[in-house]
Amino acid sequence: MKHSRREQAIALGGLLQACRCTELMASQGSCDANWEKPLFDSLFAFDAPDTPSVYGGMHNLRPGLTLLLDMLRGQNSQNMSGIANLAMNTLVVQKQLADNGDMLAILGQRLEHIAKHLDLYDSPEAMQRAVAGIYQDTLSTLPFRIKVAGQVNLLQREDIAQHIRALLLCAVRSAMLWRQLGGRRWHLLINKGALIKAAEQLLRG
Repeated sequence: MKHSRREQAIALGGLLQACRCTELMASQGSCDANWEKPLFDSLFAFDAPDTPSVYGGMHNLRPGLTLLLDMLRGQNSQNMSGIANLAMNTLVVQKQLADNGDMLAILGQRLEHIAKHLDLYDSPEAMQRAVAGIYQDTLSTLPFRIKVAGQVNLLQREDIAQHIRALLLCAVRSAMLWRQLGGRRWHLLINKGALIKAAEQLLRG
């Protein structure tokens, strides 16, 4: 089945939004909750009817799609370099995960368990800690791990570290969606024009 550049742009927007939130947590210790919520929601969107529904609608991905345009156009290149590096490293980890069927199964089972008991978590932070635990037990054990740069005093705080791990799992979720939609790293060069057009249309949407 051939997937559209529009769908691929949505998944890339989700990936970059997760990377930007990760960067903000590591450098400033906080990120807009409205940016984060659709990313965490995507972890539990097991049977979404279409790609926008994975994130609860296109309006939730405007920050990520704007970042995608900046990256593809080479704008704000200094500010985008860290986000782009995080995204590329995430794609490497996602590929390792895709090649590890046992880990993939465990990750899916644990996310489904959280989804069935979401009402037991008394705060978003409690849910995020559970998600961070999944990341720590699975993806952080792979040969290649995502390295996050930031303020040392923030990265040493356990609450910030847990939040970042949870966001990294969101990033991998979007990377996996992009792969499922036929996305490949070389598409970012070969299909740059089509992805720019798709992102522009989605933002106008």
